[in-house]
Amino acid sequence: MIPLIRTVGASVALAALAITSSSFDPSPPADDLTVVPSGIAPQVEAVSRRVVVERVIDGDTIAVTGDERVRLLTINAPELRGKECGSQEASDALRSVIPPGTPVLLAGLKGEPARDRYGRTLSSVLVQRPAGLTNVALLMVAEGRARVYDAYPTSETDDAMTLQTAARAAGRGLWGTCVPSS
Repeated sequence: MIPLIRTVGASVALAALAITSSSFDPSPPADDLTVVPSGIAPQVEAVSRRVVVERVIDGDTIAVTGDERVRLLTINAPELRGKECGSQEASDALRSVIPPGTPVLLAGLKGEPARDRYGRTLSSVLVQRPAGLTNVALLMVAEGRARVYDAYPTSETDDAMTLQTAARAAGRGLWGTCVPSS
């Protein structure tokens, strides 16, 4: 596993820190839903809330508190159902970063599109690591376990493209085993 090149964008990190204060409490009151201005996507606000990962469904989808399904913004991982090349590795990588029981912060989009066509909540997923809050999707791209998916562009899309270019050039993850590097 490579070290994360950078953490989340300043606006999301500041919003997250304002919500979580100095410690990350995974069990907020039921009405703890905070809307904060953010650069997460053009002309929208981020809806941030703390939840706990219940299970990893595949390389870009998790189930959180209350069995809510969350689709990570910015990435697309190979599909387990179709047994696509790299799908098991992507799922395993996501599970190693945010195993069941891990508290995370969801920074989702307010308004459309808040859910995808399968009813999953669209959200950036942030996890507390020693270096600070880390965007899980960017980590997956940096490790070559997922591709950039820009159907719902966010402020992280450009960073993700840069990380993908580096992962592809280095032949990391799916770029070394599933897709020709050239």
